[in-house]
Amino acid sequence: MLAIGTLIPPIIDGRLKIMMAGSGGNLLIIGVLVAVAGIGLTGWTGYLKDQKISDAEKKLSVSEFNFLKGVIAAILVGITGSAMSLGFEQGLQIAEMAQKTGIDPLFITMPVMLILLSGTFITTLIWCIYLGLKNKSLGDYVRSTPNNRLSLNYLFALMAGLLWFSQFILFGMGKSKMGPFTFTSWGILMGLTIVFATLWGLFRKEWKGAQTKIYLLLAISLMIIICSSYIIGISGSK
Repeated sequence: MLAIGTLIPPIIDGRLKIMMAGSGGNLLIIGVLVAVAGIGLTGWTGYLKDQKISDAEKKLSVSEFNFLKGVIAAILVGITGSAMSLGFEQGLQIAEMAQKTGIDPLFITMPVMLILLSGTFITTLIWCIYLGLKNKSLGDYVRSTPNNRLSLNYLFALMAGLLWFSQFILFGMGKSKMGPFTFTSWGILMGLTIVFATLWGLFRKEWKGAQTKIYLLLAISLMIIICSSYIIGISGSK
């Protein structure tokens, strides 16, 4: 997702060719390669961890553990998820129009997100309704539960949605400061997303039982990704 989402949009609109005329293009390619290496090392570290942990321990930390399904899902998400980067870049004209109307440059990507995420909302709604009908669970949305848990579930769902959406608000704010090569922001977002997701996994004890050398290898891989984000970030200023 990181490599495709960072490189395909500027290849399509010609900005990568312009960037390659200067030193920034080489930095971008190096940054992406370093990021891919770091992500690959993180994945390999996870594989080593799984080899050292028994099936019973895996299920204690991740109840739905399935390595093959995880790999397939990651590949599909990597390809299809990068389309969001393409949508952001193709929506730059909308952002420019928003700025001309007087919207603060920090928030000019908001109209783009409104259009971009509308499709996601519709497909997700249809899929959830389908699953509800299939599993006969639509009534769970209104069925009362002890201790008012239904209200808490709605509250936590709302918080999760707001947290997820806030990443793109902040992403758009940062994107507005990236100059003409705004596509570099996607590589930074994806790289740091992996870093913080891994840290959250550590906090949730998903790596419990791993050997010390595996933790060390994981730390190295995360540092590589962080460094790659820096390289990708400065590439747009060259």
